[in-house]
Parts: sequence; structure tokens; C-alpha cells
Amino acid sequence: RAPAALSRAEIAEGNRALVAALDLTPDFPREFGEVRLTGAEAAITELLLKRAAVSRAAILAATHDPEKGEDERQEKLADVFICKLRPKLLALGLPIVTSGGTFSMDVATKAKLRQLL
Repeated sequence: RAPAALSRAEIAEGNRALVAALDLTPDFPREFGEVRLTGAEAAITELLLKRAAVSRAAILAATHDPEKGEDERQEKLADVFICKLRPKLLALGLPIVTSGGTFSMDVATKAKLRQLL
């Protein structure tokens, strides 16, 4: 038998637990000189700084807020976020690496980002 479908409340609760596990800070900087990040872009940047590799699922969890009534996001949306974020971070000399379906920053890039904070 197929497992029972999860209710919206169960999905929202699971998402809240995942967001808590990501340990994102609400006051992560959004402005770096002329470069301004959206809230979602700042959250993704923080994930890239804190983790060795960031999955699409982690990006979606970090940018989805069930408390605001947002529907679950589709995985392709993570690629859209990265596509918009990549040139902004590149302007700061902070490239995003894509490998095996995950996103990351190398050690030198993370060190440079920490200096900008």
C-alpha cells in the first residue's frame, strides 16, 4: 500500500522543523555596497557560507514560509533563485559552484564573504 498523503499542517510543521535545523539568522546582511540581496537571496547566501553543499531542498526550505500562506515551492524554483543570485555575488567576487545537483562556495570564497560581513 502507498503511504497516506500528508496534510497541509503536517507539511508545514515539517518545513518549520527543517528551517529551524538550517539555523538561519534573520539579520544576515542584505546590502554589500552597491549589491542588494532580497531576503531569499540573503538566506541562500548564508546557507552557502555555513554548509559544504546546499541542496535544492534546503534552498526551498530556506525561502518558503508556510506562515505567510505560501504554497509549497517546486524544485525548479531553487534554480531560479541561484540564477538571480549568481551575478550579484559574482559582482562581489563570490562565485557559486554547481556540482552534482548541489551548490557551494569554495573555502577562499567563504573567507572573502566573511570579510565582507
